Amino acid sequence: LPDSDNVPLGKYDVRIEKVRDVNQDKNGDDYIGLEYTILGGDHDGRKLFDGYVPLAGSSKLKKILRAIGFKGASLADTDQLLGEEMTVVCKVRPSEEFGDQNRITAYLPKEKSSKKK
Repeated sequence: LPDSDNVPLGKYDVRIEKVRDVNQDKNGDDYIGLEYTILGGDHDGRKLFDGYVPLAGSSKLKKILRAIGFKGASLADTDQLLGEEMTVVCKVRPSEEFGDQNRITAYLPKEKSSKKK
């Protein structure tokens, strides 16, 4: 992908649009991939990807669940994530092998004024 496909460093409101099927990493641990759509602003409709979200003991998954306001003790089905909204902090990570890529570095609850629950 050309560098221009990346969004610049910043905070973006996003919706979880797709959950990639559970896969196993080289250690046999289950993980999913998430696809987000940016909501509003100059990059409305653009996609962000989180290719590796471990399902067990994952602080990343816990941060995502906290950001979307998930109240359950545990996630029964990854489809429960679909359509959920939050704010993410995104940066550009240089990679000689794959070209510059966006990387999500923080997961935050969406501002209360922009979404009523």
